[in-house]
Amino acid sequence: MDIISHQYIAGLFDGEGSVGLYSNGGSGFGVRVQMVQTETATSRPLWESLQSTYGGGISYVKSDRHRPKMNWALSGSKAIEFLNDILPYVILKRDQVKLLLTWWETRLPLQRDDKGRIVPRTNDERQQAKAVADMLRRMKKEYDSPVS
Repeated sequence: MDIISHQYIAGLFDGEGSVGLYSNGGSGFGVRVQMVQTETATSRPLWESLQSTYGGGISYVKSDRHRPKMNWALSGSKAIEFLNDILPYVILKRDQVKLLLTWWETRLPLQRDDKGRIVPRTNDERQQAKAVADMLRRMKKEYDSPVS
């Protein structure tokens, strides 16, 4: 797995990935990107290569059919770096990625008080993030809907 192109990873993300914005308590919302795939002798080195490049964590679970699966997940600025790298090549989930990246670029940075504690987000900031999170869930549902 010496060279894995952004184009290849974008295609893999279109098929096996998801992006979301989730509440993380008083400080606001957090970004999460993940990809899930059945664990095989050839897929495991690919996930490990992604982890060594971008960070994140790999977890191993069993599918509903008891097949071993791998879940690679990233959050925060590392997830944003990954999404920026693959954005030019993402096709199916492009609108989801662009929405999240736009939110990230326009959000106000976290503030800390004089003791170094994170200042909670304002109600308006939380409502804006919640609206983006809800839109991402709707987009995912539309993407995953079967063709009739």
